[in-house]
Amino acid sequence: MAALAGAGPVRAATETATVSVRVEVVSTCTISDAELDFGTYVAGQSNPLDATATLRVTDCPVGSVRVELDGGGSGNVKNRRLSDGRGNTLAYQIYTDPGMRQIAGTGRNGRSLSLGNDNSARLTLYARIPGGQVVPEGTYTDTVQVTMSF
Repeated sequence: MAALAGAGPVRAATETATVSVRVEVVSTCTISDAELDFGTYVAGQSNPLDATATLRVTDCPVGSVRVELDGGGSGNVKNRRLSDGRGNTLAYQIYTDPGMRQIAGTGRNGRSLSLGNDNSARLTLYARIPGGQVVPEGTYTDTVQVTMSF
């Protein structure tokens, strides 16, 4: 006891630290894949062959989105080409209007969509293969990248 009596007052020690708090918020805004299927083109046919497809934008927490389509395998939105993979190509184009005057593309050729009350929108794509193209038979394809900005 004598040893305890000679010791000075006992002090409580304190330490401080921080808690770092973080969260990453991501949008749930999604865009669906679409398939533009022209069906059958007869080599050299005089009439153009048309097709449509619909892109669907859903679950967007914003009022509008911008949709852009690249040039596909050709790399040029004004000169899109379907390819058979053996060097043969068939010209085609994608438009955003039924009159086929507005090319679906990038930059000023992109399309802004206003979202409805359900936070979704649809973009119908109109496509045409011009007539008069004589190409070997086969299956011709292209893949166009769709980018959505919001």
